[in-house]
Amino acid sequence: MFTRAIDRLIVRRVFSRVLGDAVRVGFGDDPVQPRSVGASQPSLVVHDAGRLLSAMLAEGAVGFAVAYMEGAWTTADLAGVLQAASMRIDARDDADSRTRWRGRWADNVRDSHDPRIREIGEHYDLGNEFYAAWLDASMSYSSAIFTDPSESLEHAQARKYERLCALVDLRPGDRVLEIGCGWGGFAHYAVEHHDVTVTGLTLSRRQAAYAVERIASAGLGDRARIRLLDFRDVAGTYDKVVSIEMIESVDETLWPPLFETIHRVLVPGGLAAMQAIVIDERYYESLLQRDDFIKRFIFPGGALPA
Repeated sequence: MFTRAIDRLIVRRVFSRVLGDAVRVGFGDDPVQPRSVGASQPSLVVHDAGRLLSAMLAEGAVGFAVAYMEGAWTTADLAGVLQAASMRIDARDDADSRTRWRGRWADNVRDSHDPRIREIGEHYDLGNEFYAAWLDASMSYSSAIFTDPSESLEHAQARKYERLCALVDLRPGDRVLEIGCGWGGFAHYAVEHHDVTVTGLTLSRRQAAYAVERIASAGLGDRARIRLLDFRDVAGTYDKVVSIEMIESVDETLWPPLFETIHRVLVPGGLAAMQAIVIDERYYESLLQRDDFIKRFIFPGGALPA
């Protein structure tokens, strides 16, 4: 009982120093009491303070996430908790504050990774059924463009694809290379709506099989080719190159080869468009040197550009 009380006290103090009043904290047998911030303030409930504390001490923010997945804490508003934490970080934007934050949330030196980026294929080979359960019908695993919060994800993804087509001035007959084609969403859209030919590259066998089947089923198999190939090994020339949230999947040492490949395969006057998830430049160098949730669970072996 005494140990549990100490664990809870430490957890409260850690959250108070790191998050301030941004998130209300309660424990499994105690109600979450609202603070002065207001009723709309997100809250979380700690069920195993000892496990949460040990996870955070061992792995910082990654440990906090792992403890959530293990049930050590829960919340009815995960997005609200994460947004509140993010805003708290942004508010502490002077150098000393950032140093203190990093000191509280342990920096973890990242593992080395295979130069042939096998981890990417392994990540997407978790199973098409898994991704289909929460992606839209186009199986687009990247940010969409919404003009109205009430519209469907599928429509927003189609708008994103059309924006990319416009950025590269896609015209009938163009030969397009897509680096990181996923389940073939963009390739399918571009061929169907713009009368082009597309070569899509992926490192995932399951993605490739799905993309080939969907395109063949649509009667477009003669205009789209899906290849299980590292982008550095691609040959030939193309009028346009598109890459949608692929750059985050490889680490920063592979960014120069990526852009060199794009330059090499583009015909003179060709155009390229790239969609990427980026981070605040203030955190770039620090995040390169440590493990975090995105590197561990979303883009294993990757890095986010600034």
